[in-house]
Amino acid sequence: MPSLPDGGSKPDHAVFLIHGLWGNKAHFWYIEEQLKKTFPLLKVHACAVNEGNKTYDGIDVGGDRVLTEVSSSSRRHV
Repeated sequence: MPSLPDGGSKPDHAVFLIHGLWGNKAHFWYIEEQLKKTFPLLKVHACAVNEGNKTYDGIDVGGDRVLTEVSSSSRRHV
């Protein structure tokens, strides 16, 4: 991982967790916790934009929403 001037490091890898039909981001709590514990510098984000019945909107609409959430999350951590 790249070092920062203050001696810290910033993540250079990210994992975005995306649930299936009728899922929600809370379903990933254990996976997210374990990834963060095992890889402390890894950016882990459970997507929430397609929770509940929004999964019926179709892959194209849901995919666009996930793209927006991933882009927003990525900009905050760069």
